[in-house]
Amino acid sequence: MKPLTIFSVVFLFFFVTGIAGTAEISEGDAAFARKNYVTALELYSTARQNQKDHDWKRLTIQIIRCCLARGETERAVQEYFLLCRIEPLPPLEWIPLPWYVPMETAMGMSLREKNAENWLDPLQTKSPNLAATLLAAATLSVSPDPAKQFRGRQLLRDLEKTLETSKKTHDQESIFQQHVALLAAALCWKQRIPTLKNQSALTPLRRILDQIPEPYRAGPLFLFGQAARIVGDHETAVLVWMRIPILYSENVPLAIEALREAALSLEKLGRFDQAERLQTERLQTEINLKH
Repeated sequence: MKPLTIFSVVFLFFFVTGIAGTAEISEGDAAFARKNYVTALELYSTARQNQKDHDWKRLTIQIIRCCLARGETERAVQEYFLLCRIEPLPPLEWIPLPWYVPMETAMGMSLREKNAENWLDPLQTKSPNLAATLLAAATLSVSPDPAKQFRGRQLLRDLEKTLETSKKTHDQESIFQQHVALLAAALCWKQRIPTLKNQSALTPLRRILDQIPEPYRAGPLFLFGQAARIVGDHETAVLVWMRIPILYSENVPLAIEALREAALSLEKLGRFDQAERLQTERLQTEINLKH
């Protein structure tokens, strides 16, 4: 029997690891379908180490989805920036924008902010990526550091201003730019919501919301619910917030917070039994998130 040549050994190694990687992807997909995001994340991460070519992008997207479902925002942000380095038009439905930032998270965002600042540093990126710019701007806009916060909010306003110009053409890049501008406009609501005076103030916000494609609406819906509550329209707020756990259940942390907000508005409306049921559902969802 002839000894294996170096070429044969290398071929056998890649053949075996390729089979292992394919098996891990299949198992990861099965775990993801069962909403077992912890197992899916481990399997996808391992498979990505073995899949250097065509599966890398899909595996990275799946990793981001698992991180979002688990509330692992720090890693989701890192992974999305990584995706932006090879993908000029990454999927916006999985961009980890800070629509809601718990207080404890806001106090420890140094790594997330560092990633954002690195991306915006002209010395570290040759060409701008709109999705990465949006994520970086949004990340800095919720920083506890006033200077970073100002920079982030200014960048969001700059992105928002591109909305009208992006509507003039209909090629793929212009449509993507329009969607980025719409998400930036929705993120700018955070500063405007506290100043809203009456229900008529919701009209321009709804106009923006209606233009945002359905897959990207979870975060904008959450902020629109807050706007409705501010002007005393608790009925609308509840209806809007309840769309998140129903239509965007994969975004578990945002769904939990939407259930909390909806329950509080139901209490304002005197519908205490419904509010209690939502609180029970929220608590169960939180328990599931920890396991």
